[in-house]
Amino acid sequence: MKKTIIVAIAIVFTAHLSPFTALHAQSFDWGRISLSSDFSTQGNIYGFTHGLRLKDRPERAVHLTAGYRLGQHWELDLYGGYCASTATSGSPAAPGGNPVIRTVYVKNESELIYGAFVQWHIVPYDMRQVINIDMALRVGFDFTGAEADHVWGGMSSIYRVTDRVALCFDVDFGSFRYASITNFINDRDTWGMRSALRLQVSL
Repeated sequence: MKKTIIVAIAIVFTAHLSPFTALHAQSFDWGRISLSSDFSTQGNIYGFTHGLRLKDRPERAVHLTAGYRLGQHWELDLYGGYCASTATSGSPAAPGGNPVIRTVYVKNESELIYGAFVQWHIVPYDMRQVINIDMALRVGFDFTGAEADHVWGGMSSIYRVTDRVALCFDVDFGSFRYASITNFINDRDTWGMRSALRLQVSL
């Protein structure tokens, strides 16, 4: 008797759940998912080595991002990143009225970065294959605090090479950690800037 009741409840539950499952399957759009990778750098005045290397370059990082378009204009993104070097600052106390010596120490200690951001696109989602150029405003949060002092914001310029491939140039502002060290050395208090070149692929 108990088995019969359990089977009956399972049949009723499945019958009620199937329309919602079908509706969910129809509403989900794989084309709204995008994957991207970028190479970012924060502005600095120091004479580091040239090239694209990450070692000895604490102002550089690489990121992998997965995003999903919500509605016509919004997009939610999760990202993870990696930087091969970190920087710290020091300022020993100067005796008397002597000037303070400010220094930067670069360590080849890798750090993982992860966070999330939301974007608002100017071009609606339904028009993405008609208009190849798009711009987006973005606000993000660095959960680790390894690259930024948590909150940052900026904008992205997007050029769709094909229906699925796009080149993006991102410019972000905030209390980025390396910029904060630069401000400490220069004895000023301003926001830092991060720029990134990003390759995006839509599914």
